[in-house]
Amino acid sequence: MRSDWNYFVPNSYAPNAIVHKRDRFDNIAEATEATGTDANSLVGASPFANLPKGYAHAEALTTETTTADTIAFRGRRGSTAAPADFTVGDNIEINGDGIMRKVTEIVDNKGIKFEPVLPRRPFRDIYILNWGKSDSTKFDFAIADSESPILKGGEDGSRIGSTLDAGAFYRGELLEKGRRTLPEIPADLKAAWPNPNNFVIPMRGL
Repeated sequence: MRSDWNYFVPNSYAPNAIVHKRDRFDNIAEATEATGTDANSLVGASPFANLPKGYAHAEALTTETTTADTIAFRGRRGSTAAPADFTVGDNIEINGDGIMRKVTEIVDNKGIKFEPVLPRRPFRDIYILNWGKSDSTKFDFAIADSESPILKGGEDGSRIGSTLDAGAFYRGELLEKGRRTLPEIPADLKAAWPNPNNFVIPMRGL
């Protein structure tokens, strides 16, 4: 197997740069020595202009401590959420509603409190994007730093990774024409979309 000229971005959910058979390596130099791969690979922070720095999942129906302004994280093994992934002042987006909310408190090392409050107590599972200090909920896959090693860290001084424009797909530009090629969603349909944080709970069929 040959693996080289990669760029690894470790985070709290996937802290190990390389997994080889049953061994895990936090240090890429140790991984290279043990596996014989990735001698020229790099480890660094996310190079993209605007992506969430973290993702979390919580369950609304399993705890009474989740309210309109507080989310308690699930404690099961394999959880993708931990208070350590958040700091007071972080901007978060809940259930993709496009509204930035600010973390105001880490609650008993088990969850977060935020403002402004949700329209109502969450009804089902909660998905949280932690945008950190960013004030925009729009994904931007451009390389933020013109001197980033990702731009010339590949073999022969080329860019590391795919040259596919993921941002174009996000914007609906699918034919490399520099403009959206998917039909726009009609305004009346957009207006009819429910608020993901203000469910109308049905009388039956839960």
